[in-house]
Amino acid sequence: MKSGLLLFLLTIQISTCVHPRRMVRDYRYQGDPNQVFDEVQTALLEAGYTLEERFPESGTIITANRRVQKDVRKYEYRLVIEVTDYIHVTVSGGKYIYRRASESSIAGKEMVEFHAVDRFPYSIQQKIFRPLDRQFQQHGWQLIPGEGE
Repeated sequence: MKSGLLLFLLTIQISTCVHPRRMVRDYRYQGDPNQVFDEVQTALLEAGYTLEERFPESGTIITANRRVQKDVRKYEYRLVIEVTDYIHVTVSGGKYIYRRASESSIAGKEMVEFHAVDRFPYSIQQKIFRPLDRQFQQHGWQLIPGEGE
């Protein structure tokens, strides 16, 4: 009886576990948010990103899409950075999936489809975040350990 109850409770606990969002990083900074906003723009440009949108009123920066590849899979992503009490970096993007010939129509539909994903493989995330981590550390911003790692 006790082992059955224990197994039941363990099953509930495992099924209700929420996976952390892995495509997020937070950085701690000191100083004025408006000044840090300008410094974040500089850091992104130094890291090779192209800025697509910037909203100084809300402290938000959106980069242009970039592509990264792992094996035969191609991924496209962009960064959304919010400067509030801390620097919040979110990666949003998707992957390209090759369709089988039997699924493509004769009307000329694409052989490649783009699917939005909420997680990239860990190796792809490291390709994105490692250079950004180094760049941000040069500016004195510290990675806040937590759900994004």
